[in-house]
Amino acid sequence: MFRLLRIVFGLLLISALVWYVWRHPHELERLGQLSFSLLFSVFCLVLAGYTCFIVSTWWLIRLDAPGIGLGEYFLVSASGLALNAMAPPGSGYAVKTIYLKQRYDLKHREFLSVNIVIGLLALSASGLLAGLALGLLQLEYGRVAPLILGLAAVTFVGPLLMLALMDWVLLVPFVRKRKIDSTHFHTLLRNKPWVVITALMQVLRVGFSFLGFGLLFQAVSGEPVMIGGILDALSTLLRLVHLIPGNLGLYEWFVAGMADALGASLSAGLLAAAMFRIISLASVLLPALLGQFVMKDLGLSEEDKGGPEG
Repeated sequence: MFRLLRIVFGLLLISALVWYVWRHPHELERLGQLSFSLLFSVFCLVLAGYTCFIVSTWWLIRLDAPGIGLGEYFLVSASGLALNAMAPPGSGYAVKTIYLKQRYDLKHREFLSVNIVIGLLALSASGLLAGLALGLLQLEYGRVAPLILGLAAVTFVGPLLMLALMDWVLLVPFVRKRKIDSTHFHTLLRNKPWVVITALMQVLRVGFSFLGFGLLFQAVSGEPVMIGGILDALSTLLRLVHLIPGNLGLYEWFVAGMADALGASLSAGLLAAAMFRIISLASVLLPALLGQFVMKDLGLSEEDKGGPEG
């Protein structure tokens, strides 16, 4: 029943988006004015951010699976993303989990711990960059929304508190159901040099996306790059956690609402978010197609891959 409600809610959001564009067809003219060089630059920045995510995940995985190569994990992860486009949500994550279990005996709980650490660090980095950009926006343009500033502060501090108080977080029933290995989680956090490098990679990951969306939003709206970057940074959670399938519609309206709160155009927020979604999909499909071509069986065959049993 809950899944059905999520689907219905997603359809309502998409319908509202289509209705808005239909009522304001002239807004689409902005997209026709975007240059190829701009779109290619955004594409490259999004791909760079995605690469930072892959490298940081691979970096932490090496603590438990030192033999895994960066190229190997990049192709496996990309193949999982391609599968996500054709199968139910979570299929790509399952593929990576099974592959790592069969080839490197990396348990699901250990892989989940790695992803949680990376996700929380990415959120905190997003809040940090958004907060700094809001400060610059206030100094240069005198424009800042207290609600947006509060959201940036919570996004920065909240994940760090969760990392510091993970023993308490693990007691929450929803989290406990995920069967997170608390011992492995703390083992990861004790490797401070590894965590610091991972955190820096998340700053780069968020920074590339910040600049990419900022340039796109500036081209669509004429607003400063910083505003677009703030919108992107504070929407990071909606790219990490899917409340409805793909957060389709929810992401676009969330970005548009924040744009309106910062004094920008609601229409520009919707159009930039929709265009950014398309570019982001294209930037991961390229390595995903490569991964499908190079690793046709996704590494699940022990005969071909020579992985350990179990």
